[in-house]
Amino acid sequence: MRVLKNTSLLMIFIAAFVTVSMITGPIADAKASSITIKNTTIPAHQYHGRPFSVRGTVKSKYKLTYVRCGVKNEKGQWINKMNIIVNPKKRSFNLKKIDARLRFASLKAGKYRYSIEARSTKEKRKILVSKRFTVSIIYGKRITKPSSRHIKGTSFTMNGKVKSKFRLKKVHVGITTKSGKWIKGYYKVKTFRIKRSSARTFDIAEVDPLVKFGRLSTGTYRYKVYAVDEYGQEKYVVDKKFRVGRTTANSRSVKYAASGSIRKGGYRLPYNYNTISAIGRQPVSGPCGQYAMAYARTILDGSFPLKKKYNSYYKQLYNEYGFKSHYAYWYMAGGSPVWYQTCKNCYKAALKEITNGRPCIINLHNKSTGNNHFVTVIGYMAGTTYDNVSLKSFIALDPGYGTQVFLKNMNYKNSDNPEAVFF
Repeated sequence: MRVLKNTSLLMIFIAAFVTVSMITGPIADAKASSITIKNTTIPAHQYHGRPFSVRGTVKSKYKLTYVRCGVKNEKGQWINKMNIIVNPKKRSFNLKKIDARLRFASLKAGKYRYSIEARSTKEKRKILVSKRFTVSIIYGKRITKPSSRHIKGTSFTMNGKVKSKFRLKKVHVGITTKSGKWIKGYYKVKTFRIKRSSARTFDIAEVDPLVKFGRLSTGTYRYKVYAVDEYGQEKYVVDKKFRVGRTTANSRSVKYAASGSIRKGGYRLPYNYNTISAIGRQPVSGPCGQYAMAYARTILDGSFPLKKKYNSYYKQLYNEYGFKSHYAYWYMAGGSPVWYQTCKNCYKAALKEITNGRPCIINLHNKSTGNNHFVTVIGYMAGTTYDNVSLKSFIALDPGYGTQVFLKNMNYKNSDNPEAVFF
């Protein structure tokens, strides 16, 4: 009976062993591979055009017959000319030997996988490394840059777009010192919330009104556009050195001084009344600068036709003078803005333009709304001189009304930001 009991126990033990073997497989199959890799470098978040050094040593207990190192696309396919296959015929292979043949700098922006595989005379292919990485690119499109010599008191219209392969995290636009330090009040930072934003493009025009080139003192500066993407890759899209030179505030108008003279009885530039009436007044708050430019072009050109692709002047100005915003891009109408230290100097410059047969736009303050407002100055009242010129001296085309007005009768006052736009 005792023998039978021990026999039963033996049978139970054998059955348990068989069951485990069926689950885990033969012991020989569970043996770990002898192929290893040490001191390897792995790309993480690369920037387009920058190299990557391939490093690492593949080792095996048996002779290596196959080592493959390189880059795969998102689908897991090896990329042509971006992977190297070698047959070392040794137990060790240093990846540094193929570093020069793998040109990571040539990879286009996108997502990839860095892979290293190996095989020996006794063992099957083993994947040693398989890591995802990205290649970023950030660039500019049609970005305007200030001239190397900038005249003190004149503006510069910032325009163009920052583009990125991946989502943008942050964009800096503005002016720095010569050494590269951002100047307070002369730059803007746009921050994107990565989890909520999918923005891969930033329109620089969005911050143009906030960076006043015309208020810079004389000296040397740098205009910079700097961006960072969601992977932390950064790029100075623009880094332009420029110098602000000395000049008088109304130097642009001085060239007309010899031919212009003030008439005692006053003067008003001729204009096409029907065209001004067709352009009309601004239908909403905001695009006064765009309408003021249209009035100025009408006086200078004698006409201002409505293009067939638009069904209103408002849409035409909104798209062509504002780039789908209410902001006024003066250069689109051939205008050039100048800021002044005092309203008096601004009015003198405007008066000089009129005496030379050219309209100009000035920035005023609307008492009723509290907002700044642009009007097209087209004349002056009798008795006006350079000594007594004031806001009340001018005749203008007012976008708020779409008609000629006498500023002495309007609810405007001197602007706290005296600005004039010349053509």
